[in-house]
Amino acid sequence: MRHPVSPAEAAYVRQGRALFTTLFRGCGYDFEAPRWDIRHLRTSHHKKANAQVHFTIYGSQVDPLPPRFANVVKAYVLLNKGAAATMVLRVDTARLLWVAVLQRLGDAEAFDWSLLIEDDLLRTEQVMLAHWSPSTTYKRCTQLQLMMRVLAAAPCGGIVRPMEVAFVTPRPEDSERYTLDGQQERMKRLPSDEAICAVGDIYAKYAKEPEDRLIACVLALLLATALRIGEVLTLPLDGLTSEGSGPSRRWGIRYHKEKSRGGKKQLAVRWMTPKQAELAKHAIHQVRKLTVDARKQARVLEAHPDRVVLPRTAANSILGRKEVARLLGIDKVSVGTIPSSKLPRQVAQRRGDHVIRYQYRAADVSRYLLSRRSRL
Repeated sequence: MRHPVSPAEAAYVRQGRALFTTLFRGCGYDFEAPRWDIRHLRTSHHKKANAQVHFTIYGSQVDPLPPRFANVVKAYVLLNKGAAATMVLRVDTARLLWVAVLQRLGDAEAFDWSLLIEDDLLRTEQVMLAHWSPSTTYKRCTQLQLMMRVLAAAPCGGIVRPMEVAFVTPRPEDSERYTLDGQQERMKRLPSDEAICAVGDIYAKYAKEPEDRLIACVLALLLATALRIGEVLTLPLDGLTSEGSGPSRRWGIRYHKEKSRGGKKQLAVRWMTPKQAELAKHAIHQVRKLTVDARKQARVLEAHPDRVVLPRTAANSILGRKEVARLLGIDKVSVGTIPSSKLPRQVAQRRGDHVIRYQYRAADVSRYLLSRRSRL
């Protein structure tokens, strides 16, 4: 038996559609699509995880959820937007809710949000435990409870009736940190003394080439600051800061905090001990020196978003394979593997029936690089 859509539910979905039109303008997706690409919503673009969210039956990426159920879930994750990375988690929670609801109803046509009951939520918890660990289940039950509260208090009227469920999965207690055995286990997660000494040797002795030196500086900053790799790779140019003077002066490093409330990128400060600061300041100084040319080229790329300007190369220049390899940052052999449909080439020299040398137009190299460019 199909139940009619309530005015509150219809209004809530309309609000979600309107916001979708704003957030996904130009992305080529419809609100009804069973899959959305959410990479453009992320604040940290150096990560590749959680690129897509699926509004499909749990365990499948092709079988869509019933529109009546999926549309409200879509509106919910849009109108109550947290971090984009958690959108996938919240939708996965709703997908398991549908598994539990279908177990009770047996027929998707009989579903109605207003007929959702407490037993559906408790069934969902059991389904979660069959797929996830207790600690994950506890967190997702919290998300599910929040979703029910929001839908019950929807601006145009309640979509579900108010429900407060006492889930049985206990909150995981991190008590092992207070025991000797627990501390021993946690210490195993840290790098060994040998690994730390090896990083020190690489930084102090072995990394000589600019590329190797830059990687060694990144390793040194990770060791000195305990920042996440993404935070080190996105450090501001003027990231060093200090307060106080004389012996009481302390140093800190400004960084873009990856994890923050609401998913908004925030500029935070990580304060350091004198030893940490000594290593970090030295590494940052070297990184600035090593990346001068790269930052100059980055400014050129930002000034010309519609084309790639090749450094010290005129657009009408004819280039050999060695010069193209230098511009692309690859070896000469790899240049030859690029299909001519993507990077046109001309025969420069033959030996009998065999081509022994090709040449390239600088304008074609620019177009090839532009085709490889991701969103700036």
